[in-house]
Amino acid sequence: MKVSVCSQKKTILYFSPHQDDELLSMGIDICNSISEGHNVHVILCTDGSKCLVRYELINGKECNKCPGTHTYLLTEEELITARDKEFRESCRALGVEDGNVHILKNRFIDRKLTICDSKKTILQYLNVMGPDCVVCTLNPNLENNRQHCDHKALGYAAVELFNEGLIRELRVFTEPYFSGFFHHKTDFVRGKARKAIATATALVQGKIQKAVEAYSHWEPDAGRYAVGYHDVANAFDTLLKSGTSYCHICTRETNDPESETSKCRKLIVSLTSYPARLNNAIKTLVTVYEQRVAPDQVLLWLASSDFPNREKELPEKLIRMTEENGLSIRWYGGNLRTYDKYILAVNAYPDAMVIAVDDDVLYYDQFTENLYHSYLFYLQEVSNVRVCFAPISIAGDFSLYKDDLYKIVTYCKEEVNCLKKLQDDLKKKNNIIVRLAKEIGKLKRN
Repeated sequence: MKVSVCSQKKTILYFSPHQDDELLSMGIDICNSISEGHNVHVILCTDGSKCLVRYELINGKECNKCPGTHTYLLTEEELITARDKEFRESCRALGVEDGNVHILKNRFIDRKLTICDSKKTILQYLNVMGPDCVVCTLNPNLENNRQHCDHKALGYAAVELFNEGLIRELRVFTEPYFSGFFHHKTDFVRGKARKAIATATALVQGKIQKAVEAYSHWEPDAGRYAVGYHDVANAFDTLLKSGTSYCHICTRETNDPESETSKCRKLIVSLTSYPARLNNAIKTLVTVYEQRVAPDQVLLWLASSDFPNREKELPEKLIRMTEENGLSIRWYGGNLRTYDKYILAVNAYPDAMVIAVDDDVLYYDQFTENLYHSYLFYLQEVSNVRVCFAPISIAGDFSLYKDDLYKIVTYCKEEVNCLKKLQDDLKKKNNIIVRLAKEIGKLKRN
C-alpha cells in the first residue's frame, strides 16, 4: 500500500540528514507522493563531510565496488562536492524537480546537528511554505544505539514540533537496514501514530534503481567516486532487494498549536571541576561529545581561585576542546558547590534544557538521549525550564554508568513535586531526592 493518507494535494517536505538518506529511507515515499501529484521538496541538512569513505579512497587497496586501486586523496570540500552530485542526481532520478531540491546555504557540519538547530531548520521551511505542510524525516529510536546522531537530532526535532502542534502531519521513516526497530513503541508522540509499509511498484522500482546508480557512479576523472555505495553498499542492496519503505504516520486530533512559536530550547550539558579532578573531567567531556544526541553547548565551570592564571594553567587537551569541540569554559569568582553546575547553567540559559553531569563519570553514548526522551515523554508537565540530573554518583569509581545502575530524574524550576513521580523507582535513593529538592528550592528562591 502507499503511505499517502488522502487524495488532497499537499506540500510534502522531506528533511534528509545526509546525502543518501532521501533515497534509502524515503525514496519510495517520495516517488509515490510525486505520482499522486503532491508538491514534493527535499531538504539536505548537513554537509556529509565526516564520511569515512574519504580515508578508504586513499588506502591503496582494491575493493569489489569499483575497478582499480584506491589512490584518490580528497579534501573535505571535494568529498562534499562529490556527495552533493550524487544527491542531486538521486533526487532527479526519483522525479523531484531541480527547483525543489534544497541544500541549506549554511548547512550543518556532519555529526554536529543538534535538536535545537534541526527545529529551527524545519520551522524555517514551514514559515515559508505554510503550516499545513507534511513533514517527513527519520524515526529516532531510543533503543537503537547504532543510529546516526544526525538522524536522531532531526527525528526528535520533528517529533517535538509535532507534539507542540506546529506540525500537522508527521511521517517518520525507519531506515531499511534497521527495519527490526520498526515495531518498537512511539510512545513519545502526542497523537496517533499508525504504521505504514509501502512496497515499490515496478515503475517506482525502476526509479529507485536509477537513484542507486547515482550513488554507485564511479568516474574519478569526473569527480564521481561512488561515495554513497562505498559507505553503505549493503543498505543500497537491501533497498533494491526488498523494495520496501517503513513509516509511522503521526496525526493529531486537533490542529491548534499549543503556542504560536516553538521555544527551540537548547540542550546544555554543564559540569564543574577543580584541579585534582581536571584530568578525569577531560575523560568525562570526551564521552559527552560522543553522545548520540549532541548538546548545543557544553559548559565547564571552574573557580578562578583554583586557577589564578586561568587558561595558562589548563591542560592542552582541554584547550583543544574549546577550539575543536566548542567547549565553553566559564570562570566563577566564588567557591563552586555541587549544585552550582546546574544553578549557574540555568541562570546563563534560562530557557534551555540543562543536563548536569559529574566530572568523574564516563557517560555511555545514549545518556543525553535517555534524558531527552524523558523530557519528550513528560513534556506536558513542564512550564518553563527543564533540568535533568542523573542521581547516581559513583564516588571514586571512574567507570561507565550501566543500564541497571542509573535511573533518570527530571524536574523543573517551578514544580519540585514532579520529583515524586519517580519515587517508587528510587526508594533506595531518597536522600538524593531530598537533596535535589532542597537545591531546587534554592534555585526557586534565586
